[in-house]
Amino acid sequence: MTLSQLCADLIAADKGLCEDSGYQINSEAIWTRIDLANLAVLDELGARTRVSDFQYETLCRFYATRFRLPTIYISNLGLKELEQLYDDRATSRLGSGTVAVVEAPDQRTQTHWSRT
Repeated sequence: MTLSQLCADLIAADKGLCEDSGYQINSEAIWTRIDLANLAVLDELGARTRVSDFQYETLCRFYATRFRLPTIYISNLGLKELEQLYDDRATSRLGSGTVAVVEAPDQRTQTHWSRT
């Protein structure tokens, strides 16, 4: 999921607007699922130019919940750029594992082949 989607789900759960299989779930149920997942992927860490305190705290709690568990963090920004967006504490944690930099052309600007 994306960081903004996780934040929206947590807010909705605390307002009683989140259900799963017909049962209302709260934010702690979401955190429990994140903790129990075999693999967690958090995407779009650098999708905004600013982050709220809630987004920052959510990212830090996600990291703490998934500490030493298989987790992938995805961002279009490098650690230096993420440090400007969050802070050195958060990016130090994000960069503590294996960091893979994948460089490829931006698919949004590429001309796609059409079938004729």
